Amino acid sequence: MEHLQEQIEALNKQLAIQLPPEVIAAFNEAIAGLKSRNITQNALKTGTSFPDGALLDHKGETVWLSGLQRHKKLVIAFFRGSWCPYCNLELKALQDAYPLILEKEAELIAVSPQMPVYNAALLEEHPFGFKIFTDKNNDLAKQSGIAFTLPDFVIPYYESLGIKLQDFNNTAAAVLPIPAIFVINEDNSIAYRFIDADYRNRIVISELIAAL
Repeated sequence: MEHLQEQIEALNKQLAIQLPPEVIAAFNEAIAGLKSRNITQNALKTGTSFPDGALLDHKGETVWLSGLQRHKKLVIAFFRGSWCPYCNLELKALQDAYPLILEKEAELIAVSPQMPVYNAALLEEHPFGFKIFTDKNNDLAKQSGIAFTLPDFVIPYYESLGIKLQDFNNTAAAVLPIPAIFVINEDNSIAYRFIDADYRNRIVISELIAAL
C-alpha cells in the first residue's frame, strides 16, 4: 500500500528531467504562494459537518452527495483532474486499497471539477471500482474550503503542457481544489481529513485505512 510515496518520488525525478526549468520554477512559486496564504486553515475541520451538494456522474446525471452515504462512512477524494499525473497515481493507489475500504464498511468516491466526459474517458482507461463525479464550478470544494484560483503567471505554463482548464472544467475561472481526502461519518461529521497545499504530497494509504 505504501508504494504511492515511492511512485511520487519517481515521478518527481522524471518530471525534473522532462520539464523545462522555467516551468518547474513557476510551479514551485505557485505552490509556495499557496502555502504562504495558509489556505489549508480554511478547510473544514474534523468534527464539523460536511456539506451536501449536487454532483454529476460520468454520464452527466445529477447525484446528491447525501444519497451516496447509505448509512456508512464515506471517503471523499478530491483530485485536480485526469491531466494531473500525481492525481492519477493517487487514484490508482486508492483503487488498490478499495477492497480494504469496503472491508471497513465504508464507501469511496472521487471528485474533481473536470466535466463528465473526461471522467468517462478516465474510467474507460482505468475501470476503477469506485465512482468518479464532477464537482461543477468547484461548488463542493468551495464549501469545503479547499478551492483556490491559480495565479495568472502560472496559467501559461499549464497551457504549454496542453492543460487548458477552461476546456477541462468548462469555466472561465482557473479554479482547482487542493487535493484532499475527507472521511465522513454516518452522522455527516468529518472523522478524518488529509489536506496539503503541495499537490505533490499525497496521503499515506495505511493512515486512511486506520482512520476508518
